[in-house]
Amino acid sequence: MSRKAASTEVCVIGGGPAGSVFARRMALLGHDVVLLERYRHPRPRIGEALAAGIWPLLDAIGAAADVASCRQVQIWDSSVRWAGATAADVHRPGPPSVIVDRGEFDRVLLEQAIDAGVTVIAETSARRPRRRRDGWSVGGATNDASTTINARFVADASGRAKVLGGSVARATPTLCLHALWRGRRAWPARALTEAIVDGWLWGAPLPDGGFRSMLFIDADLLRRRGIHRPELADFFRKLHSSSRLFRTLPRDAEFAELEACDATRFSDAVPIGEAFVKLGEASLALDPLSSMGVQKAIQSAVAGAAAAHTILSGGDSKAAVEFFRADQDASHREHESWIAGYSGQPSPGPRDSFWRRRRSARRPSQRPGGATVPLGRLGLSPAVRILPTPCIVGDRVEMRPAVYHPNLRRPVAYLGGVELAPLLTNPWPASLSATKAAALATWLVSNEILVPR
Repeated sequence: MSRKAASTEVCVIGGGPAGSVFARRMALLGHDVVLLERYRHPRPRIGEALAAGIWPLLDAIGAAADVASCRQVQIWDSSVRWAGATAADVHRPGPPSVIVDRGEFDRVLLEQAIDAGVTVIAETSARRPRRRRDGWSVGGATNDASTTINARFVADASGRAKVLGGSVARATPTLCLHALWRGRRAWPARALTEAIVDGWLWGAPLPDGGFRSMLFIDADLLRRRGIHRPELADFFRKLHSSSRLFRTLPRDAEFAELEACDATRFSDAVPIGEAFVKLGEASLALDPLSSMGVQKAIQSAVAGAAAAHTILSGGDSKAAVEFFRADQDASHREHESWIAGYSGQPSPGPRDSFWRRRRSARRPSQRPGGATVPLGRLGLSPAVRILPTPCIVGDRVEMRPAVYHPNLRRPVAYLGGVELAPLLTNPWPASLSATKAAALATWLVSNEILVPR
């Protein structure tokens, strides 16, 4: 087996959405980047659903046009049976969510990274990085060669493999059984979501004419019921046929494959340090119910790139680390609050059932401290605090005054591109347009930041 060694400033492990977007942004900021990817793109991958809110993000990172060229199914309508016996049809008035070919989607983002100057070493499995005095040593192996990358900074975008390791806080273990159905094209032209006693089901048509369905259950359910691999297909079909929405699938349809994967949500206690960052599911794994896994992965890549660039370019490393940790923590708390609401709606079933196990998600809390300031005919609520907070300013992380309030999910430093704290401590500038001023005032009053004196 031949051996190769190379040095770089940044080594990215994993060429999924988080790794590719992070690598591209770092390369565009002038850093030397090498990316190790286990497979050769495009490769089949589940997780095809993208929430409608991903499009502004894709547009912001310059990927919307290329992603729009991928094969996709636009989902305007959904059938949902969640909290009761009646199925509700939901129509999306805004932009649709989409079901993409994840192989194509991931390839587009990786090719953008290559075009930006990222060196990609494909079909290479990265081993656990070893810490050195001046950085990291990352070993990788292919079928006929081994590679060692010496890097100053490592970004772990290896997903649930978590090549960098780390301590995680896990929710109740969840297993996903997913099937690809073939044989007919008369699939429902909508997404299906249904809560059942043992978990929940999701399904949607795929761009290639197939249909993807997923069953989310307790990880130990199969063991408790004595279900082994040979009986798995019958178990899967039985739960489909017992549901209200999925039993309407064409009876002559056959699934071409049935596989299982871990779907447990978790968060990493230390997602960043001054020589590493963990992105996407290497840092934070969301419940699939949100359909926001890809979106959050890309958001973590954008935030991680700002933090890493700040550290590597001699900026405020402490602020960069604090910013990314706070950003990941806020995302985790928001998601836990959201999932707690949905988990509390279906009938809990018998003791120790799927839904009873998932009714303990915590709701977010706010950390106050600071001073209040009056303003004109209105004044700041006594609950408002203005504190220095790390924020993205341009391509780096810097400390800026931010507004804290119990009504806000996280501190706010900028609103509509305008720095918020100065508006609460000084007269509003004449350069602020009447339209924007009205929008800002409406937001401040509706969130009870400004209250009548």
